[in-house]
Amino acid sequence: MLKTLIHTPIIPDLSFYILLSGQVAIYVNTEAVAEDVADDTTETNAAGQTGDLTENAEVKRQTPAQIRKATNRTKFGNHVGTLKDGASFGELALINRDCIRNASIIADTRTQLIVINRATFNRSLREVHLAAFRERSEFVNTCPLFTGWLRSLKKQVVMSLTKLSAPFGHCVIHQGEPLDGLLFLTKGQVAINVDILMQSKQYPNCIPKLTGPEFERILTKQGIKVACDPIAPLAVLKETEMLRERIGRKPITRLGYSISERRKVLKNMDLSITGPGAIFGEFEYGLGLATYATSIVCVETSEFYVLSATNFERLLHSRRNTNAMKVLRTRAEQAVVQRLSRTADRRVPLFQYFFEQIYDRKMKASPPMEDQMLLHTNSNSYGKTCSQKTLRLN
Repeated sequence: MLKTLIHTPIIPDLSFYILLSGQVAIYVNTEAVAEDVADDTTETNAAGQTGDLTENAEVKRQTPAQIRKATNRTKFGNHVGTLKDGASFGELALINRDCIRNASIIADTRTQLIVINRATFNRSLREVHLAAFRERSEFVNTCPLFTGWLRSLKKQVVMSLTKLSAPFGHCVIHQGEPLDGLLFLTKGQVAINVDILMQSKQYPNCIPKLTGPEFERILTKQGIKVACDPIAPLAVLKETEMLRERIGRKPITRLGYSISERRKVLKNMDLSITGPGAIFGEFEYGLGLATYATSIVCVETSEFYVLSATNFERLLHSRRNTNAMKVLRTRAEQAVVQRLSRTADRRVPLFQYFFEQIYDRKMKASPPMEDQMLLHTNSNSYGKTCSQKTLRLN
């Protein structure tokens, strides 16, 4: 079945597939969906009618599907992933009758499949898959990241989510690795830690400009309480560079015991422990970073929903998802400001850099305080002059 088109939205299909051996590719055309239904009642009625038609069609169709060769894969949309032994597909259209299939499955190698018709699927597997589908749907509908997304795009998110379970001590995200989608923590707790020395190499252009006292002064103005920080990572990094310039490019161990010990602290700093509701990868996508800025380690058995990079980027940049990128950036910037209320997060130069960017943009958008006071004074004097003229006229 090499390069055979197994499953496509062009040709109606009422089957569920289990992959015994081989490999298949998934192609998705994001824009090949119907317009969003404004009324849920209308959608439900349409689904019922569709169900009757498909049930009748199943009775009539007794012959196996015709084998179709996929000679030109570009017409099937974007390649979003592959499935291997043990994977299954086709259940979404069977449990959700109003679902419009926008994915095509093409065999990459010689492939063996178990094909299960709708009647058998309904008797044996439907309830399990339906429960999982409803769970994912409820999650997407309540997740703040997808607020404002079209219903059809939310459905595609539901179809794209996969579940991941990780044991205690497992590092689900390694700092420095390329972005690979989003992780949504649904159960358990994870620790967020950072290697500041690695960050300085990851993002050499994201260096804060303000000194420690200047940064603390601005935070105080913004209503963020600031406590004394004995570690001061920026001071350690600057001191290291000054020593290297003075005595040459020697190993860190040759720069003195004090600086070596202080740098060790920066290599593995625990920032916080967080629970369900956390979204990992949102910060990096929102601020345009190519790699993960922190590491995420499970402190107990945890469960996640995973949205792969190809699926997330495909939906994020859909022509029908106009405000998604703006919302994502706003959420990432809000996260930066919230992080700085914690002493551990204020030690991270990357967070300070983005806070400076946000603060500078805010200052440029609003006139300085002196100008605001002058405008206020002028408006008051103008109001008094107008009232005096009115009195004279009267």
